[in-house]
Amino acid sequence: AMSAESLGLWFMVEATMAGFIACVIRTPVIRDARHAVRAWSRLEPYRWKGKRVAADKWMEQLQHRWLDFRETFLDIIEDCGKCRRQFELRLDDMHARTLPSRERYVAVWNARAMAREERAQRRSLHRDYNRYTGRERARLAGEDCAQRQVERRARRATRCIQGLLRRWRAHMDR
Repeated sequence: AMSAESLGLWFMVEATMAGFIACVIRTPVIRDARHAVRAWSRLEPYRWKGKRVAADKWMEQLQHRWLDFRETFLDIIEDCGKCRRQFELRLDDMHARTLPSRERYVAVWNARAMAREERAQRRSLHRDYNRYTGRERARLAGEDCAQRQVERRARRATRCIQGLLRRWRAHMDR
């Protein structure tokens, strides 16, 4: 029976963590196909599927995923019979070299988050202002209406009094 081993095939599983390490890292040579597939499957949750990652998702990963990825990758290294400590030092060195990039990403994320918050606050203030001015306009319109009613009643009362005075004068003139 033909197998990957009998054909002399070997495998290396590649992994990247953009923003965490600056290059593609590979497992050592894996001669057993099932072992290679298992290693690939263990790293699958850390793949970004080629889509651009939103800044918020990246920030969440900055906090949690790197340590998980690192431990999983080092476990695979150990399963391959290699020195975990040696790869740990290499990963830590790669990770340290990307610190300036991560700091820039965080600064950009913070600036965008602050801009989003500022826009939300401005929209809220604008809504509150419009709501207030709308209520104020309604209140003033109500006051205008009430004032016009008072003026109409005063005119009616004045006309009524003038009519009564005319009749009284007419009555006195007789």
